[in-house]
Amino acid sequence: MRVAICDDCNNCLAHIERVLMKRRDLVCEYESFTSGKELLQSISENEIRFDLYLLDIEMPGLNGIELAKEIRKMDISALIVYQTSHSGYMEEALDTVLFHYILKPIAEVKLEELIKKAHTYLEKTGKRFRFLYQKSICNIPCRDIFYFEKDKRKVTINTATGIYETYSNMKDILNRLQDEIFLEVSCSHIVNMEYVKLIRKNEVVLYDGTVFSIGRTKLKKVREKQLFLYCR
Repeated sequence: MRVAICDDCNNCLAHIERVLMKRRDLVCEYESFTSGKELLQSISENEIRFDLYLLDIEMPGLNGIELAKEIRKMDISALIVYQTSHSGYMEEALDTVLFHYILKPIAEVKLEELIKKAHTYLEKTGKRFRFLYQKSICNIPCRDIFYFEKDKRKVTINTATGIYETYSNMKDILNRLQDEIFLEVSCSHIVNMEYVKLIRKNEVVLYDGTVFSIGRTKLKKVREKQLFLYCR
């Protein structure tokens, strides 16, 4: 797991680094940045992709929430964790689909728990979905799948690498997916909740602007799943 830490406080950075060093069994690499501008520049110039971002919310210049929004433009699936002295920013923070938040001063045991949780989550989302496409077997990481769309006997699979069609049914697909990540929002659509930007009334809006209506019988479960993802 590759981790990026962004905090304008050197003491906070040093504290987090010590914890990450202790958990080298879970963290293969980490980098520290003292500003959002520095982090974005490094991502752009070095074409780096981090699995987990630990972002301080209250930073001069580009704050943590603004920084997360820029990261989301480049990487929709990375895990984002906010460090904050209070939870007053959470309503705005939810718009960036955060993995978690942690209160300052950061307790070592809490940070270790967070690192374990992120590692476990990334292991689970490393699962791949196999299907038949044009007489060949496709094998795509689940985290790269945006949604499934049913049309009669065919299912369209919309992914980060392209659009595929296969013959299947939604029940079979659901049985082969991870319940904590994918959710059936209607009889015709299964979405990856990591790509859901917001849920408004009876609609699901994805980051690319795609909008799906939520089936009346599915609405409660969709909202429960959204809350689960935001409160992990």
